[in-house]
Order: sequence, then structure tokens, then C-alpha cells
Amino acid sequence: MGPARLEEEEGGFAVVIPIDEGPRTLLFRLAIEGNELIPTREIAELSKLREGMPWSRGALETARKRILEAYAEKGHIFASVDGRVELSADRTRARVTLEIRERFPVRVGEVVIEGMTRTDESLVRALLLVKPGEIFRPSLARRTQDRLMALGVFRSVSVTVQHPELPERVKTVEVR
Repeated sequence: MGPARLEEEEGGFAVVIPIDEGPRTLLFRLAIEGNELIPTREIAELSKLREGMPWSRGALETARKRILEAYAEKGHIFASVDGRVELSADRTRARVTLEIRERFPVRVGEVVIEGMTRTDESLVRALLLVKPGEIFRPSLARRTQDRLMALGVFRSVSVTVQHPELPERVKTVEVR
């Protein structure tokens, strides 16, 4: 960034701040490590990171979120994806390594229903798509919420795992 300067314009003044964007950085190489559950090619496609594309931290974060969503749908809600970036000396090329830690699949333990005062619990249980013993999938939790809201008797519905910050192989699911 250069020094700011004041320029007179018709009817007023404008502050001009010159910006030097520097060299354009392109994605030179994409490496994926630590994956077993989802094939490397599928992770590369999910990431939408392509060699030769302009590089940005925002693109890496979006890719990371897409990959985590794919792992969550397979029950690996505690998976992690870290992106390591190495820039060339002239900063025109970026080598990105996606380091994946798959961890373990999470199963539904008990399903606890809370907050109902006038609705029959058996009606709510009949609409549940998350079931004890099955792999927990966020999409099924969202669909369960939608089904319960469609009844028209609840102001809000939440279907979540209990203590989401605590990695466990079996999680209690709360319906509120």
C-alpha cells in the first residue's frame, strides 16, 4: 500500500490509496494425506481446488468445510481437515496439502425427547430418522427437524448430539 493522497473532484474530494496487489499466486500442486474412508479423487473433486486456479485462503476454507461435511455424512463428525500451504520464493505458486484425520464413526445411542408438553411422544418417535445403533448423519437430523416442524405444532425443533464438543463413539441425540 502506498501513501494516501487527497484529490479534488467535481463537487468534493476523494481519498486515493494506491494498492499493490503483488504477484498472482496459482495453485501449483494439491496433495491429500490421511484419507482412507473417502478416495483421494473424490476428496479432490469435493474440494473444487484445481491446479492452475488462482490461490486464496477463502478457497481453502470452503474446501475444508465441504470435505468435513462429506465425512460427517459418513458418521465421522469428529474428523478434521487441516490445510498446509507452501508458497514458492516468488509467491506465484502454492503447494497445498490437505491433512485429514478421519477418526471414528459415531453411532446414535439413546434418543432423548425434551420440551414437549402437549404432543404425544410416540408421534415424535415415529417421525425420527435418527435411530439408536445407526450411524449419526447430520442430513438425517435436519430431515427429522423438517418433518417435526411440518406437523405445525412446534415453534422450533432442534435435533443435535449431546455434548458435541466431546468426541465419543456413541452419542445421545437430543430432540428439543
